Amino acid sequence: MTGNMSAQGANNPEIITWNNKYNTGINTIDSQHRQLISLTNDLYHACIVKNDELFTTFKDAMGKMVEYVNFHFNVEIKLMKAINYPNLAEHKKMHAELIEDIIQAANDFKEGKKYVANKFVHTLVDWICSHIAFYDKQYTLFILDQKKKGLLTDQKVNELLS
Repeated sequence: MTGNMSAQGANNPEIITWNNKYNTGINTIDSQHRQLISLTNDLYHACIVKNDELFTTFKDAMGKMVEYVNFHFNVEIKLMKAINYPNLAEHKKMHAELIEDIIQAANDFKEGKKYVANKFVHTLVDWICSHIAFYDKQYTLFILDQKKKGLLTDQKVNELLS
């Protein structure tokens, strides 16, 4: 499932844009997801720069992505642990698999393998779109159910995220 493709001008195409179907209803998480999409677009832009700039630009964009992915995943896992989310182990496993893919792509890129950057960006787009639209929605539906049962409040969720 590839993200919505749109061009915001010939000089700054986007490979993925935010779509309301990605909304989880948790402002902090939605803001972080928007940032992941922005960083994915930065990686894409790094893939389309001139060849002599590709290594440095992609390396810098990848570094930012790795840092932010780790930050975001830690926030999500902390929240899921605090609410006793029943599918926590499965969710953590998906996060770990993406991190492995990121590390492998970075190593392949350093070794000079062809088309790594472009292939990785497309893999990342597919992962982000499917993960946010389905798996992150599952834990946010769990939170919504806990709220309906009076076991959780918006205030408590916000406290857990801060």
